[in-house]
Amino acid sequence: MKEPKEYKGKETLVYFSITLWPVGGGYGNTLKTVYKTVRGAERKAIAEMESGLWEQATIRENSVFYRDESNEFSSSGVYKNIPANV
Repeated sequence: MKEPKEYKGKETLVYFSITLWPVGGGYGNTLKTVYKTVRGAERKAIAEMESGLWEQATIRENSVFYRDESNEFSSSGVYKNIPANV
């Protein structure tokens, strides 16, 4: 699923995003696709790292309480770091 641009639901929206870190250092690459479950995010991160281009993946948990064009009430944090040798 794509990251929602707007959210005005009554329940908290939780999704997981992935940032991949290149071998040899450099800036991370955050994937545009986000995942409803941590298991889905872990599978995608491990599959991407099998290419040998990435040395680590960071999975972030994002909780959105409200979001529109000009306002946002949310929180996020690192859920898990996965090294490439897994």
